[in-house]
Parts: sequence; structure tokens; C-alpha cells
Amino acid sequence: MLIALIGFLCVCFSIPAHAKLGETVPQLTKRFGKSYTIESDAIGKMYKFRSEKLSVDVLVSNDMSVAETYFTDKPLTASGEPPNDIVRAILKTNVPQTRWVEMDAAPFKADYALQSSDHEYIAVLRYTRPQPENSIWTMTVGRAQVVRSVSNATPSTPKTTPLATAKAGSARTASPHFPWSGLTPEEQALLNKGAVMEMYKPNEHSRHFITHIDAVADSQTGKARKIENPKPVLCLVFGMEDAEAARKEGRSMAECRYSRDQAHEFLFAQGWDKYHDRFLTRAYVQEGEDAYDEAMKKVEKPPFTSG
Repeated sequence: MLIALIGFLCVCFSIPAHAKLGETVPQLTKRFGKSYTIESDAIGKMYKFRSEKLSVDVLVSNDMSVAETYFTDKPLTASGEPPNDIVRAILKTNVPQTRWVEMDAAPFKADYALQSSDHEYIAVLRYTRPQPENSIWTMTVGRAQVVRSVSNATPSTPKTTPLATAKAGSARTASPHFPWSGLTPEEQALLNKGAVMEMYKPNEHSRHFITHIDAVADSQTGKARKIENPKPVLCLVFGMEDAEAARKEGRSMAECRYSRDQAHEFLFAQGWDKYHDRFLTRAYVQEGEDAYDEAMKKVEKPPFTSG
């Protein structure tokens, strides 16, 4: 089991030994680089750092990091578990000098979970099901209350903080299996290495296109800062075709008297099977749940009777 070997550090994940939770945004950009996008979250802001070397989501609340999620393509061991040395490195890096004990992973919808001996931090690993962004397994380390909230939260309507002035790309109409079908070789290459940004535009057509992020928001002033020689990224737009598909499923589940929890689980499974992308799946679930809630009002409304 993973817990049997957690006790010392073997750094092999290219993470500086001084890094830990509680860092400010400038410290995060110094550690992970300046290539990132921002998504609004109920708890704070999600900084999505992406480069050829790493993919990390950092949840920032009150200007300090409270949880980090690592996406890795490092293969699982022969026993089908994440490598212990990498797991130890992440734990030691984020919460130094802490002893960890195994806990029930089911409440976190994870495959394995650990809690610090002082109950202040929780780490969860997911690896038996398909993971976001073509990663083989993911690991989240954060404040206990934050990890619990994130694991149990109902997805809210995702919003992307504008970070770029986009240059016109090769926009195309979405295929029935948007965005994974109909990609050009260049688009597929960007997708494979995680050079992706998502947008939530339910009033526009679903599409995907290559663009360039030529400016990012300064973490201190909020003003745009130009990037020299911007690299191309694949932009995935969750548009009206995606939203309508989700709404149709939501209405159908209401008519069949699914419970809301059942509807949520089915919508999540459908969204993930369709997109294999966390942002787009959240958008799909939200649109479907909104349609479900609206339809249930009509289903539950008693018939009109005169007299």
C-alpha cells in the first residue's frame, strides 16, 4: 500500500524543496512559471499553470494557496498505484515535516486518501478512472476543509477570467463529439501537450480554434502585461450546441423522476465521457442541472382544477 512507504523524501517530481501551501501568487509564479489562466471558484480563484514540464492547478483564497492539484503522465506501478517516491515528494514539498495516516477515500470520490496527523491537511489520489487532461493520475493536497469542500461541491457555472487578447485562429464548427473529433494535426499536438484554454460561451456556437495568449493579467495590479513571442494554444469553447445537449438530458431526467443526486451523477458521467476535461464537464453538469431544476418545477406542479 502507498501508506507503507510514506515517511521520507525522494524528490523526483521537479518541485523545489522549499515550496509549500500558503504561498502568495508571486511565489507561485516564481515556482511554476508565468504561463497560466485563472478560473473563478466558489472558494477563491483557480490558477491553472501549464507548461511542457508540469500541469498544476492551485486554488488561491485570501491571496494564499490553500490546495494544489498535480496532473501527471508518470506511469502507475506494477500494482496499479501511483509511484510512492512521487507521492512522498509532493507531500513533503507541500507540507514539510508532517506525518500522514491513511483515511477513507470514498467521501472524496478518490482512490486513496491521507490525512496529516494534526488533521490540518488532506491528500487524495485518483487513478483508477480516466483523469482530466490526458493525465494518468492526479493528486490533490490542501487544507482539510478545502479538500472536503472541493470534493463534495456541486459544480457552479464556470467563468474564465479574461487573460488574453486573442488573435484570430482557424475557427471551425464543432463536431458531434466536440472537441475530440475533427482536430487538425496541429490542434491535436497542442491538445496532447496540454496547451489548452477553455471558454464558457453558451450563447455562441461551440467551436475550437488555435489562438495566442499575448497578454496576461498582473497578479498585483490586474493590468494586462504583454507576452513577447506568445505560443499557440488550443481554445475550446463550450457553446450553445453543448449547452442544449446538456439541457435535453436534464429535462429528460426530470421527466423520468430521477432524484437530483442521480441526475448529477449521470450528467457528470456523460460530460466526462464526452469531453474528458474538467472545465467542460463542469459546464455540462451545470447546464443540465439548471434544466433539470426548471423541469422539476413543472413535473411537481399539481394539475389545475376548476371549482
